[in-house]
Amino acid sequence: MAYSVLCNATMLLPGLDWCQKRKTPNYLVICYNKTLTHDTGLWQVANALDSSLPLFALQLVTILVMNRLLMLLFRPLGLPRISAEILGGVILGPSFIGSSKVGTLYLFPFRSLLTLETIGNLSLIYYMFLVGLELDIKPAMRAGKKPLSIALVSLLIPIPVGYALHRLMNNEPYDNDDLYGSRPRYGPIFWGIALATTNFPDLARILSDLKLLHSEVGRIALSSAVITDLFSWVLLVVAIATAGDGEAFTIVSSIFFVAMCFCAVRPVLAWLISLTSKDIDRLGEYHICFVLALVPFFGFITDSLGSQSILGAFMLGVIMPKGELKNILMEKVEDFVSGLLMPLFFLIIGLRTDPVKFNVPGSITVTTYIIILISAFCTKIISTFMASVCLNRMSPRDGLALGFLMNTKGLLALIIISVGRDLKKLKLRRSRDKSYANKALKWTNSSICQFIIRL
Repeated sequence: MAYSVLCNATMLLPGLDWCQKRKTPNYLVICYNKTLTHDTGLWQVANALDSSLPLFALQLVTILVMNRLLMLLFRPLGLPRISAEILGGVILGPSFIGSSKVGTLYLFPFRSLLTLETIGNLSLIYYMFLVGLELDIKPAMRAGKKPLSIALVSLLIPIPVGYALHRLMNNEPYDNDDLYGSRPRYGPIFWGIALATTNFPDLARILSDLKLLHSEVGRIALSSAVITDLFSWVLLVVAIATAGDGEAFTIVSSIFFVAMCFCAVRPVLAWLISLTSKDIDRLGEYHICFVLALVPFFGFITDSLGSQSILGAFMLGVIMPKGELKNILMEKVEDFVSGLLMPLFFLIIGLRTDPVKFNVPGSITVTTYIIILISAFCTKIISTFMASVCLNRMSPRDGLALGFLMNTKGLLALIIISVGRDLKKLKLRRSRDKSYANKALKWTNSSICQFIIRL
């Protein structure tokens, strides 16, 4: 038997009647059998869901079916795919289905969360590898003065605003009984970076749908989004390195790891790939499997150094030589990761989210939440509008359209909040409120920006 210590566990994970519970003065200790991964056989048990594999298959099918149904409903409205994925996770979470008896006992029992989060985090590692593989700094280096100024202003202003909003959500003094044992000093940093991001893939799709790719506003928005995306990833890497447990060691080791990736690993990878790049047909399954095996290995290295595993996977994608191998990897892996594995990550975020319980002690009030949501939504728009009109002499109409375009949020912001929570830099009592506020903001931005831009 293993013990899992959860603060306010009954509030976060309702329906735990089947497991043993013991209260202490500060925490609720839940006892469950973490070694229950298989049984005597599918045909020798009364319930196949007692085994981890059938239960995981049921969870995977459930989130995929939910996402597909929501995508069919959202398609006539022109809403992006991420809106359906976010809403699907919320519906299956404690807000709706997750709080019912079917959800807590059959679909998402507490004993299954270990397997579910493990596979979900593995999918996030491979997604970060693909993000690094697609990252190209050349457009950012060729950007002119106008996109650069807009990107910097729209990036620098939301960060302190996000810091202030984080403090507003944590206006009570920190106590010594906090589950993490220390003041989460880096929580505001993760929250600020999340508000400052711009999702480049969704922005490019919106501009393509609106036929604005070749317009002046579209070109400026794309160039500014590339710069913002690049700086956001850099800030995230720095935040992960500085927020480690052994801060000085983590920072030094992360810097050394990044330097070794560029100075030693990248030339070796380029040399190995050059041996087969002359003959495209020789880039077979062995090469793909070798690269895919390196992804969790690099994640293991950075995790061992005290950082996050996504940093290693991201750096492997960044240093991977671009060429035919990149195209083959994207062709073979992207659909599998984005279409099959990443919905599990959204499901995990949904299971951590409960917007219904605002009235529990320690939660933010509805009024405070509305103020935070409006402030977070408007900050990026106003900062981009000011940079466009005041610094670059653009028309107010174009500046406002550019502000809504730059406010397009996506998966990066959710990853930042999730990383902050996993690093225990977002207070556990508040992380549920932050998760819902951030998910609501991302869903709102992704859903209404297209309608406003059409005006």
